[in-house]
Amino acid sequence: MQLLVEFAGLRDLLDQVHLSTEPDTFVWRLMADNTYSAALAYGAMFFGSSTMLGTKQKWKTTAPPRVRFFFWLTLHGRCWTGDRRFTHGLQDSNVCISCDQAPEIMDHILLGCVFSHQVWHICLIKVHLQDIIIDEEQAMQLWPGVGS
Repeated sequence: MQLLVEFAGLRDLLDQVHLSTEPDTFVWRLMADNTYSAALAYGAMFFGSSTMLGTKQKWKTTAPPRVRFFFWLTLHGRCWTGDRRFTHGLQDSNVCISCDQAPEIMDHILLGCVFSHQVWHICLIKVHLQDIIIDEEQAMQLWPGVGS
């Protein structure tokens, strides 16, 4: 009996609804002419976002793809360093396995570790730039030519 009462109430509500015979239209308010395209919808996902300086130039360099991809991972903090593995519970400590002196974050691996200092020194000597002083406190995004 309850079902019949609810059905009658629904029928009364639907009697008041009048459908239009005009075709439905989709209005895309992000464009002046209200047109929609998948490309515009994809672009709308990035409204208000910003990109790192020099990102386009990094992808256009002549470096091998694996090097460009490594820089992308590094700049976005996606390398699986000891600190990141520790944060995810995949290892017991976040200390650098090379020097055992500091947390193994990407800036430490690339600049701060005593072993990376030696590598940089050897590389810079080969190109006669041994007078360059590497600032181990500077984040990679602030290196000349990397973040600008």
